[in-house]
This record gives sequence, structure tokens and C-alpha cells, in this order.
Amino acid sequence: MTGIPAALVIAVAGGLVLVIIHATAVHAGEQRGYTGRLSGPATVYGILLSILLIAVNVAPLITVALARPVTRSQFWFAASALSWIMLAGLRGAATADPDGFAETFWQLRLPLDTLVLLAGAGLGLSDLRRKRGVGAVATG
Repeated sequence: MTGIPAALVIAVAGGLVLVIIHATAVHAGEQRGYTGRLSGPATVYGILLSILLIAVNVAPLITVALARPVTRSQFWFAASALSWIMLAGLRGAATADPDGFAETFWQLRLPLDTLVLLAGAGLGLSDLRRKRGVGAVATG
């Protein structure tokens, strides 16, 4: 075994930090929503979550960009990663500066979420077509 992959370390460490910050946040009577007038720990949590979402999507994006030969699946992976990066960036900006970015975040959240889901569906269909095309036996 060559060691623990960096993405796994980032995911586990980031998850633990998010759990600790969430546990220390004051919830009683707070505004429900993660953009707007949040408590200090909730703001830190929101910004850290956005940074972690960007970090875990940069690695697949770089991998897809460098992989050869180019396949249709790479396009779908890249579309999903880019959508997540944009969504996480907007989320972080809206958490840090709600007056400047919250409205933009809420306007683009659904389209970006939809793009992520469509990219995942496209990846699945692309993979299914590839598997059926290679080694498929004609019946009839």
C-alpha cells in the first residue's frame, strides 16, 4: 500500500472539523438558513464547507483534464466538478457577504444543482452505452 490518498485525508479531516464547528454553534433562536446574519461558528462552518467542496472537486477536475485518451465520460465528470466548484464558490461568497452574493446564490442554486444531477446522469448513460457497446452479444 502506497499511503493514504490526499482526498481521503481531506474528506475525513474536513468532516471532523465540520462536526466540531457544528456542535459548538449556537442553534436556539438562530435564523434558519446558512446565508444571512449567522453566528460566528455558523459562518465559519459555511465558509469551511464551501472550501472543502471546492477542494474535493478540484482533484477530479484535474484528473479528467490530464487523462488520455479523451472520453465522453471525462466531459461529464468535468461538467459535474465545475458545477460543484461554482456552487461552492457562490455558497462561500453568500455566507461571507450575504448582502452582496446571497441573491445571486439563491438564483443560481437550482440551475447548478440541476446541472450536477444531469452531468451524473450523463456519466451513467455514457458508461452504460460504453459497456453495452464493448463485448455485447447480439441476440435474435
